[in-house]
Amino acid sequence: MDAALAAAKAAYETQIALNTAQVQLGENYSALRCDPAPNLYLDLDDDAGTAPISVDVTTPAFITENGASDSITIIYGNTSRGSIPTRISSVESATNKLKVDNNISCRQDNVALILKDINKGFANQCQAIRLKSSADGYLNSNLDADTVTVEVDPTTIDYGTVAPGDRLACIGRVQRSVFAVNGNQLTKDINGTGPQAIVDEIVGLQAQYGISASANSEIVDINNPASWVNATGAWAAPLTVANRNRIKAVRLALIARNNLYEKDIVSQECNGAAAGPAKVCVWGGNAGLSATLGADWNHYRYRVYELIVPLKNVLTASPQL
Repeated sequence: MDAALAAAKAAYETQIALNTAQVQLGENYSALRCDPAPNLYLDLDDDAGTAPISVDVTTPAFITENGASDSITIIYGNTSRGSIPTRISSVESATNKLKVDNNISCRQDNVALILKDINKGFANQCQAIRLKSSADGYLNSNLDADTVTVEVDPTTIDYGTVAPGDRLACIGRVQRSVFAVNGNQLTKDINGTGPQAIVDEIVGLQAQYGISASANSEIVDINNPASWVNATGAWAAPLTVANRNRIKAVRLALIARNNLYEKDIVSQECNGAAAGPAKVCVWGGNAGLSATLGADWNHYRYRVYELIVPLKNVLTASPQL
């Protein structure tokens, strides 16, 4: 490693350590410290005929390892207010209400997270809840009072673990998009409504997590093979909190195929030694297309597109992790 780059990296890690120590002296209500277990049964497609499914609303992205072609799931809330937490001032379990200082971005049927102060020993204890509907679509707000009220679906909350001083973060309607390859097409499934084609002649999708040395670190050494892991073993969903918060990036490889069948062999695996046919490589290794496309896979031409996607919300929260 270049000496100047190594020095910059060391200085950066030192600053992150100082920021982390500072955070530990105050309050910490980071949702990324929530255990991936606060699942909530949601009817994502708003179809009464479709059963609700269990959704992890705190893990922003996870990969499903499928061997020849992976899939990647992205989960996010649709609020435009950034899910800013507000303080819970009182708990009224008899009326299924929480009083909060501000109901910023909270709307009917939204999902909200109840967060506890991690620095007070409440590590990973969070709840995902659904807010009840109101007649006008907004939640009760009394401009003459110091607090506003949010009504809670009583089937989604454990009042015994909620206390004044906890935080409520409204994340809007939960959106789940699954990207995968189906029938030589890149597809997107939004909220379980079924895969819809995006691009034709995409025959492979490979994905890996880019991991840092610790949850507090923001650095993924992209040139170190150990920084990239498949979604298997300890890295398979559901992820532990410790592993999830080490994931700072996802790298993707899309394999596109020209649908013109060539009379001669024009492609070979990355480790092939034949003169002439193009090598099809993913991150410097074999793409494994013969297993999914059949014996004549090498009579087609391919192009591999690789990219790295940083997970910005995890990166910016590193000192809190």
